[in-house]
Amino acid sequence: MTGQAQAAYRSLNPREALEYARVKAAILDHTGISLETYRQRLRKEQYPPGARPRAKWLNPEGLTGPQVAEMVALEQFTQILPRGGRAWVRRHRLATLSAAVALMEDYLSAEGAERGRLQRLVEE
Repeated sequence: MTGQAQAAYRSLNPREALEYARVKAAILDHTGISLETYRQRLRKEQYPPGARPRAKWLNPEGLTGPQVAEMVALEQFTQILPRGGRAWVRRHRLATLSAAVALMEDYLSAEGAERGRLQRLVEE
């Protein structure tokens, strides 16, 4: 790896660096590639003549309607988060909206505690 990918890899702790999913998430986050990047690419795509719709649009893993709805809700929730929170939630690769909300609440709580600690240090 070189450049931004290497910098993202080096920012991980040694245990995280052994997990492919965490390395991939860190690199994508560091380079600014996101679900929005892929969403925009999808929206620009043209349906080629003669293409098979089943191969193009149906998920071979056979997700149920509620599972797809959960994925869409999770994606939309993640998109509205502040940058740091968005990166934090994406790094954890959560499968449910409720888990993402709980993680974001913890993130905001920790961020608030850190701000309070820094404020106290400044006031001293």
